[in-house]
Parts: sequence; structure tokens; C-alpha cells
Amino acid sequence: MIKYDNDYYYIDATWGDLVLDDEEIINNNYLMFDSQTMKQMYDLDDHYKITKNDKHTYFKEEGLYFDLYQLNTLKAKINKNQRECYFQFSNEVYNDAKERLTKKGDAYRLIEGVDHIQYISNDQLKTIYLKW
Repeated sequence: MIKYDNDYYYIDATWGDLVLDDEEIINNNYLMFDSQTMKQMYDLDDHYKITKNDKHTYFKEEGLYFDLYQLNTLKAKINKNQRECYFQFSNEVYNDAKERLTKKGDAYRLIEGVDHIQYISNDQLKTIYLKW
């Protein structure tokens, strides 16, 4: 737990390393998350502090959290040279975003000119990781 801007956030640096095609992936799901996510992900035995405002969670700070699914808005966040990206969606749009990105071809419209895109989704955290 850390205190930042008079609020409490959580970091779990020991959890979430991903491996895709024998390559380690930095998993941002467990950086700067709020108390609601903490309670959802972990069986808590100890007291923990409540996050009053989740504006400083990792995905919101980085501009990678979306309440609406708009392909052009997502596309503006892509840096093709990085060859990977992470997005987090609100509960209301996550399932639609996942369906469109992973099954309906929007990932290839989002990242044009690539032959192969892999993804990892986390239904609990409502995140989608794309690698090309």
C-alpha cells in the first residue's frame, strides 16, 4: 500500500508476470490499483485503507482507461514502435471491447499493417493486452 495525493493505492510487484512466446511481458495490471480492485483480487485477512478517488490508478494516469469503446480513441494511444499496448475498460464496455478487439478484427484495424496480433485479457481487471 502506498499513500499518494492523500489517498491510498496498492501495488503488487510480486504478481502478474506474463510470458508470451517465451518472452516476458511487463504486466501493468498490478501497479497503482484502488482498494475496490484490491478487495476483488485478494482474500484479505488484514485491514486495508479505502481509496476515496481512483483517479491515480495506473490506467487512468496513463490515459489507458476507457468508459467508451471508440476505435479512433484507442488508436491515438498506440505507439507502433513499442509493439505492445494495454487498455483497461469500464465494466459496462469491457465485454464489447474484448469481443470486437479479439474476435471481430478491430485489433487489426487498430494496428494496421501487421500480420499477427496476440492478446491476453483479464476479465477480473477488465484489461486487454495486445502484442504484435
